[in-house]
Amino acid sequence: MKRHLAAVLAVAMCSSPAVAERRVNVQPVETEGATIRFTQGVATVDVQREHGAVQVTPLGLDHNRFTFLVVAMNMGDTADNFGVEDVDADIGGQHVATLTRERLDQMARNRAMWRQIAVAAATGLAAGVAANQRDHYTATTFTPHGTYRTFISAPSTGGQIAAAGLVAGGAYSIAQIQGQLDATRAALANEILQTTTIDPGDSYGGRIVIEQATGSNRTLPQDVHLVVHFGGEDYRFAFHVTQR
Repeated sequence: MKRHLAAVLAVAMCSSPAVAERRVNVQPVETEGATIRFTQGVATVDVQREHGAVQVTPLGLDHNRFTFLVVAMNMGDTADNFGVEDVDADIGGQHVATLTRERLDQMARNRAMWRQIAVAAATGLAAGVAANQRDHYTATTFTPHGTYRTFISAPSTGGQIAAAGLVAGGAYSIAQIQGQLDATRAALANEILQTTTIDPGDSYGGRIVIEQATGSNRTLPQDVHLVVHFGGEDYRFAFHVTQR
């Protein structure tokens, strides 16, 4: 009986191995139209286009997979959807998958991991939210189980932009746009990005997790590139990763 129990424990340990997390530095590489800012050593990169703006903040590694916080703001005159399917990633020129909420949930069920990111919500669904100019947060979230509407409130840490004025004129400073993106980032830092409709003047974001590279692209140093597709425009971000 003791031998049988030991064998069962050994199998369990092999199926859920401990992960030795690497310590890395993730630094932005300047790209066209990008504004790079630092807060206590953590970089945030903003890119503004004609119909929108996107902000990306590297969050380091979780179980040796790169994680980023991605926020998009709709500066156009029509609503647009935004989710993990709109983010392409590559490591050292090798395309890697952006993991969906369903895939992360599956990993959480199969292996006791992802403790530091909110992938094991009690309902099994993310509370995707979109931030608007009144500091109230709403969401239309599409999942395999149906479409859900969520309402919460959160304080804003950035300047407010009137949606009507944004659509009509669009003449807003980079600081104002960054302010709304910062507010959304602060409110949604623990959310996993899911497909959500962003209305004109609103912003939405969440964490993304990208799959590990294979072969030589798993070694450091390495370059990580993200391309965010939103509002018919591409937003490009680049990061250089070294061993800490």
